[in-house]
Amino acid sequence: MICDGYDRIPASLKALAREKGFLDEEVLFQKGFMETNRDNEFKMKDMRDVMDEDVPADKIPTNLLHCFQITTWDFGIESDILRGRRINFMFCIKQRNDGKINSHRWFFQAICKYLKPQYCLLLDIGTRPDNYALQKLVNHMRCHP
Repeated sequence: MICDGYDRIPASLKALAREKGFLDEEVLFQKGFMETNRDNEFKMKDMRDVMDEDVPADKIPTNLLHCFQITTWDFGIESDILRGRRINFMFCIKQRNDGKINSHRWFFQAICKYLKPQYCLLLDIGTRPDNYALQKLVNHMRCHP
């Protein structure tokens, strides 16, 4: 899962992510990527504030991707069809929101480069495939490579 910036993540997902262990803002805070506001809430720092002072302005990257990885048996979803199956899960947060195409670029040029998956499927949040749709899609790709 790649999120378009920390501020775009709904509070309910942040709470679930903390509870299930695939988000730890304290790590990002300790590493200098986050700060706290007056209400003691976390927020991502500006890219200039993240970089060392000796990095020239034209060499500052436009974005960073922070990845958390867990292996779990339980995502805490009431009707969890994955229950009883061990799942490797990566939760990634972009330092700043650069939009959907930028998320796709991170996925294919960074994550897939190292994981080398056999199949990839991108879904927007809120998209709910029909029952067995993903299995049918995989079966079709296997039959028609």
